[in-house]
This record gives sequence, C-alpha cells and structure tokens, in this order.
Amino acid sequence: MSVKWYRLGWYIGLLLSPVLILQGLWIRHRTERLPDAEGAPEGCEGESEHPVLRLHLLGESPVAGVGVESRRQGLACQTARALIGELDAQVHWSEMGETGSNARQWAQRVAGDKVLHACKFDAVVVVLGVNDTKGLVSLRRWRLQLEALIENLELNADIVVFSAVPEMGRFTALAPPLKWWLGCRARMLDDELMRVVEHQNNQIAGMHISRLNPGLELTPEMLARDGFHPSQEGYSHWGGALAKHIASLMVQPREGLRQHAR
Repeated sequence: MSVKWYRLGWYIGLLLSPVLILQGLWIRHRTERLPDAEGAPEGCEGESEHPVLRLHLLGESPVAGVGVESRRQGLACQTARALIGELDAQVHWSEMGETGSNARQWAQRVAGDKVLHACKFDAVVVVLGVNDTKGLVSLRRWRLQLEALIENLELNADIVVFSAVPEMGRFTALAPPLKWWLGCRARMLDDELMRVVEHQNNQIAGMHISRLNPGLELTPEMLARDGFHPSQEGYSHWGGALAKHIASLMVQPREGLRQHAR
C-alpha cells in the first residue's frame, strides 16, 4: 500500500521541528484570542405544534461560538435552524463547548457528567481534532479517546455525528511551513477518526455513528478575524451541512422524526 503524501509530509516535517516550534510560538503570540460567544448555551427553534427533536453539541471552541458575538450565530443554533428546514420539527438545542479542550478531556467529562447521563438526545454532534492536532497527540491515544467518548455516549444518543477534523493547512492564521505540517497531521487524525467511526458503528446496537466533512471552504468570508475560527457565514454553512446529514440518517425524514421524538 502506497504511503499517503500527507503522512510522508508529516514525517519529513519532524526534521524541522525546532523551527516549527518557534514559528508556532510566534504565531500564537500575534494571533488575536477571541472570546466565547455571549448568551445561553441552549435554546429552542421552530413551532410548538411540531414534533420535538433534541440536539446536543460538544467539543472545542467552535461549539462555544468563538468567532461570533452571540451563541445564536454559532454552530448549535445554526444547525437547529437548518434542521427546521429539513424536518417539520421543533428543535431543542444545547451545547457544551470549551476552548482548548481535547478528546481525552471530553471522554473524561462525559463519563463523569451525571446531568448529561440523565439526558437523551436524538442527535449529538462532536467537534474535535484541532487541539489534538496542535498538541501532537499520538494516533493511538487519539483513537482510544474517541472510542472511550463513543462508549460514554452510548446511552445518550440515537445518532452521533463527528465533524471531520478541519483542514488546518488552510487556516489563514497559520503560515508555512507550520500550516503545511499541521495540515498533514490533521489529515492523519481525520483518517483515524474515519476508521474509528466505521468500526464503532458496527459494534453498538441502537446508535448510528457517522463522520461528516461539512465542505467548509476556508475563505476569508468563512473565517472570523483571527483566521482560525468560523465567521457567522462559516457557522451557517457548517450548520446547514450538519442538518442535511442528520436528516439523511432518518430514512424517511418526516416519519423518522416522529419515531425519534420524545
């Protein structure tokens, strides 16, 4: 089997690691740090006469709405609004997002969160990978933490959607050669995510697990002013892609929603 170019690029980049570390420190120093979006981390969208769909998002800073001013402009609310267009639904959405968090932290947090364990969601969206990429987490550790997280979500969701690891090689906040190197590593983590999802989806009865690449074009219009997080337009596109994917997992969307409704 041929070696994928980004794997080769990653290993070649290791030879330049002292230079890349210095460049990373410089970029971190000059990059603007944006706050979490303001507002409540939950809400309700849609008409009350429609069946209820419960949506939950968890993960790193995009879930906390970094890059926009209000959480209603962020990923969870944008996904909920787009779901209304896909399904006749009243969407109750909630989010748990934390800047700088990684897969290990979320596996532990979900395992120990009694309030979360008491909840049942129709769909859970997981956004992870950037901080594990930056933290140079090993592929083995990444895989084990993803598996632990899925196991801990088993009783909480009918559908679990992992958003693909973003293409860090296209972040405008980063500069070469660091952006190329991290882009290679992000692709490697995303490959591992695909393998975990494929394996786990065949192991856990009653829960559908999938991965979605939202196809977010990382143009200046899609990114916030820090060149690292999505803008409102970016979140709208991302949420729309998630909504279409979640709806597609209900074989007959309108009937399927009634089967999932609580």
